[in-house]
Amino acid sequence: ITLLKTQGQYSESLACRLEAMQRHPLLSSAEIKELLLRIGMGRYAGKQLFAKQFVNDLEKQQLTELVSAGEDAVRQISDCGWIFILPAIADYVGPTHRFDDLWETASTALYRALVTYHHLPTCRFEDYATVWIQQLIEESFQDNSLYVPSLRLLADYQPKVAHKLSLQ
Repeated sequence: ITLLKTQGQYSESLACRLEAMQRHPLLSSAEIKELLLRIGMGRYAGKQLFAKQFVNDLEKQQLTELVSAGEDAVRQISDCGWIFILPAIADYVGPTHRFDDLWETASTALYRALVTYHHLPTCRFEDYATVWIQQLIEESFQDNSLYVPSLRLLADYQPKVAHKLSLQ
């Protein structure tokens, strides 16, 4: 915070983010795994609902509840996303890169990591999210913009993230 104040980057939005961080407790690794499982189940249920692969109204209701639980899990991890975002953007903050812009780009990357992550024994979500954040920030520097428009397809980024993870 002191560094951000000396660089003139301490803003009202940063104060709001810091306050939000205090409201959301840290998640344990087991809690993150449980939330990721709910996200995966919700994603699967959403595909079944979209394809109308349910037998009756009860099954449709159960699938809808799974989708809702998955969306709640995404929100929970997003609320505690600073756990992943702060370490990833710390090296980039400086006079030429505003904290708020970096945070927005990193938040977008974290959301994309959440919706594309598929549990693999060889890939922890923490590593996957960090690679997504670093990749999106690096690409935004190359594009001379700190925020990459959300209109780009996830398919453009997913192979690059998978390649970086295979190199680790």
